[in-house]
Amino acid sequence: MRSKQLTNEMFPAKMSVLKQKPKQLFVLGDDTLLEQPMIWVVGPRKMSGYCATVLAMITRSLEQFQCVTISWWAAWVDEAVHTVAFSSWVKTVVVLGVGIQRALQSSRRWFYEKILDSWWLLLSEYPDETNGAAWRFPQRNRLIWALSTLLLVPSCPYGSWTRYTVDACIACHVPVYCVPWPITQAWSALSNSRLESWVAQPVVDFNALFLLYWIQKNTCIPTCEDLTKDQQVLLCFCRSIQSLESIIQWLSWSLEKVLSELSALECNGKILQPSLWQFIAAQ
Repeated sequence: MRSKQLTNEMFPAKMSVLKQKPKQLFVLGDDTLLEQPMIWVVGPRKMSGYCATVLAMITRSLEQFQCVTISWWAAWVDEAVHTVAFSSWVKTVVVLGVGIQRALQSSRRWFYEKILDSWWLLLSEYPDETNGAAWRFPQRNRLIWALSTLLLVPSCPYGSWTRYTVDACIACHVPVYCVPWPITQAWSALSNSRLESWVAQPVVDFNALFLLYWIQKNTCIPTCEDLTKDQQVLLCFCRSIQSLESIIQWLSWSLEKVLSELSALECNGKILQPSLWQFIAAQ
């Protein structure tokens, strides 16, 4: 299998934020994933028991909302996220610091082949046979910053290389969410300090966080003057969720508000799921 080279015109629009743009991009797999919002989960290579528990909660939410993830496939955190991806069809993009063919010849060949068998995506800015070099890996990271919709940090001690990723994403205006830890714990001293300085946001409800992502990923109607923001969100839910009860639960709206917005959508000529109207009729 040979990679496909993307021309400048085919670069994802999100790459425009980079000061040092790649001269070329090579892809193997489903390159339409590049235009989707992506979630990047990073953490230390050594995890505490608390971090492992938090990561299990994160991966369950990733599976529930069918998120597209992005990473460089490091040990521990990346590995845990990709294990969920393989078992539950969570799509993933892996950004390489070597040429794609060189990666397919490495000791991790089994992993990259599994990515391709699932028709997900391998991405590199280097020609196929390019070998790894220490300076290429920090270069690679800037591509992940540009492509990420948000960065989620379950744990980050001061001595971890994760701190460079966190601070780079903050500098690039990528939203950073950190899981709070007790202030006496060194395991997350850096992420706690970023929360304290208000440059990262705390997160404890991963379902709520990924719900916002899910809306962005699935909202396929253009913004127009005849629909309010609430109506656009509700229309997105109606196209994907069959139960009025579920819509009320996820949006935390009253039944009266949902029915009012549904009536407005009907007046605007929007088609809703027939089963949803049957559910309403049964109330």
